[in-house]
Amino acid sequence: MKKLFIIIILLAGILLVSPFFVGSNAEAQLRDMYSKLNEHPSLKVEVTEYNKGWFTSNAKINMTFDAPNNDFMPPLVFTQKLFHGPLLWEAEGFGLGIADTLFGVELPEDVQKELDQIDSINENTVRIATRLGFNGDMSSRAQIQPFQIEKDGNKVDIKGMDISSALTSDGIITGTGYWDGMSVSENDQLMVTIGKMTIETEQKLVSGEMFSPTALTAGDFKMNFDLLDIKPGSPAEAVKLENVFMAFDSALNNDLFNFNIKLGAKSISAIQQSFKNLIYDLSFENLDIEAVKQLNSMMSDPALQQNPMIASAKIQGLLPQLVEKNPIIKINKLGVITDSGEIVSDLIFKIDQQTYDPNNPMTMMFAMDADAKGQAPEAFFTNLGMGAQVEQMVQQNFVVRDNDLLKFNFSFKQGQAVLNGNPIPLGGM
Repeated sequence: MKKLFIIIILLAGILLVSPFFVGSNAEAQLRDMYSKLNEHPSLKVEVTEYNKGWFTSNAKINMTFDAPNNDFMPPLVFTQKLFHGPLLWEAEGFGLGIADTLFGVELPEDVQKELDQIDSINENTVRIATRLGFNGDMSSRAQIQPFQIEKDGNKVDIKGMDISSALTSDGIITGTGYWDGMSVSENDQLMVTIGKMTIETEQKLVSGEMFSPTALTAGDFKMNFDLLDIKPGSPAEAVKLENVFMAFDSALNNDLFNFNIKLGAKSISAIQQSFKNLIYDLSFENLDIEAVKQLNSMMSDPALQQNPMIASAKIQGLLPQLVEKNPIIKINKLGVITDSGEIVSDLIFKIDQQTYDPNNPMTMMFAMDADAKGQAPEAFFTNLGMGAQVEQMVQQNFVVRDNDLLKFNFSFKQGQAVLNGNPIPLGGM
């Protein structure tokens, strides 16, 4: 009995002492993560305060976005409360790990006062929590409880949200969740309605370090909206989209990066017209992984964003590396079904690596190989009052009339453009 009592005392002592040392590990990992984020040229992350306690710690982080014409994104101040392990219960119930973290945002004083007066908003309305495990795994959960904001006849109704994600130590990212949407009303008149949104993703880190600007992942990401309904003052400006979807798929094979983007909607009402089955299916194939990483870094560099000439020169320098792998760009399908019939088009673009000489940029014109075609019902344009414009385009051979359809067929090979069977002189388009 005495030995058992001693063991209990020792375990209790360990549990009382260990949070202090585990907390030091949590601080080190937190600072390491923010230092990687700070490598982004357009992002500055600074830990301005870190107050370490025995069982908990409090941090304050300033985040500044350094991007051209960035007038809409002011600096953000985040707060973090860390609960030290090894025993945890704040984030996802009882468990073991390094730390649980609750996030918050410091708002301007006048904004905070306004929010404090709204009964449906409290400290639990928005909750973002993460758990860092001993093996380096990280899980997060973001939740919003429904709330409403009313002022001067305007009403914003925010629905509930629950999104969970996880990051493993070997770079696998998963996420799933939903947001029930929101609505905006003005004098009891609905102006904007966003229906339920769902997301699902599974990615794997294939290059670089997680959180760094060179990080590159491959996998899938899917997002769906039930409804997006915008009703401005004029009916002609109203837009309604139903069953909107976005899907991004990417894969790395033999150091070649391939990805596909699909955007669409089952139903669209716009410009006082009705459309169905909108689809935009775009793919990139055989992209050199090293070139993709460099492009990824360049896109986040504010200096290049502010100087297109330098950016263009750097992209030009990557062309030999990209062309060597026979890259292909495809618009697999761009189409929509109208009341008059289907509008559809596609495109494939290649570069012949044997024709292109990196020492002679002019050879790029002869190395490009493109084919595109499309068709649309003529009635769609005449119903919009564009009959005269259509007739002019037919006369100029931009489109060909084939019964009730308007068609085009374009190709570019060996420096020669051909539209609807007729060669186009250079500079003639």
